[in-house]
Amino acid sequence: MLFRSHLPEAATAALYVAGREKALADFAADEAPLRDPPVHGMVASVPQLPIGALVGRRQELRRCLRRLRDRQQAGGVVLTGIGGVGKSSVAGRLMQRLKEEGWLVASHGGLMDLGSISRAVANGLRKGTGPSGHRLAEQLRKPDCEDQERLELIETALAEEPLLLVLDDFEQNLDIGGGEFLDPDAGELLRRLSRNAIRGRLLLTCRHPLPGSPAGLAVVPVGPLSEAETRKLMRRLPGLMAQKLSPAERAALLRRIGGHPRILEFLDGLLSQGVGRLPAVTERLDQALAQAGQKRGAGVSDLEEGVRQVVTLGMRDVLLEELVALARERGLEEVLLQAAVSGLETPVAGLVWMLERAGNGVEEAAVEEALERLAALSLVVRPP
Repeated sequence: MLFRSHLPEAATAALYVAGREKALADFAADEAPLRDPPVHGMVASVPQLPIGALVGRRQELRRCLRRLRDRQQAGGVVLTGIGGVGKSSVAGRLMQRLKEEGWLVASHGGLMDLGSISRAVANGLRKGTGPSGHRLAEQLRKPDCEDQERLELIETALAEEPLLLVLDDFEQNLDIGGGEFLDPDAGELLRRLSRNAIRGRLLLTCRHPLPGSPAGLAVVPVGPLSEAETRKLMRRLPGLMAQKLSPAERAALLRRIGGHPRILEFLDGLLSQGVGRLPAVTERLDQALAQAGQKRGAGVSDLEEGVRQVVTLGMRDVLLEELVALARERGLEEVLLQAAVSGLETPVAGLVWMLERAGNGVEEAAVEEALERLAALSLVVRPP
């Protein structure tokens, strides 16, 4: 796994002025309670990480908030990236931020189902204070409401109410590789919702860019953590911290795993007798162990054994076997395997050289094309 390269950010805000320096705050003044208390979580199908649990992702949050708050454009945002990189966690934090600003929030995960989406929208609208939203919610909750009427009511809610509709794990609506919608009606439904998201907005998480690139949906890639962010995450993982790694051991671990949050969380869980830092991590780790035919809740005795096991578990969890088979079918397997063995960011010319050394001579243009297709399959990460 690669690290993401970008300019570092300061942990503390700093203000630079071309004038006389003075205090930014009067700490001797009387304290006043917050008029609008912050939102740290909500009942939703999208994970709501507590404060301090989400490491990094400032650039992605800023890009998404800028687009979602933009009143000049309809539609919303699609968060894309390989499995386990944190798309849903970013979506959860965006939900918290916008709810603090007075937005109504509704969420649905998996296959597009108009009935489930309408119930989620109705629940979100009921939490608002406007009479128009309450009327829409009551109409959506009528048991005899037809699908066409439901769709029109949801479109009205997105057009007239400050509603954020989150569609998580949207890749379940796409075929393997994300080339087409499994159900053409799901694609048409998404286009209608995006077109009518005038005051409200859509927020999707998906492994792949959407087929046909529906108008109004801006793509925001979620890549691996930077090296600094990865080190920060490691300091919050009790199982890893208990190992008391030397700088050389920590650097070796980073080279082998890189900036993938879920695999680091899995390793921490294995080192803590199968219990992750967060309940969702423990549940996901149990599922990965069960799929690999291992005992649920199993831990490991030492770091080296944990690293060997977590690489297998993590790749099984992150890279669907169907996607790897699809890469093989499309003649991309050699480029995929060569990119996978590199622990460093590798330029296209470097991959060409490695392929030539392995006896697979290929033109640079062909490797560039293969990488673009592998990135669309969510099998490789191409840092900006």
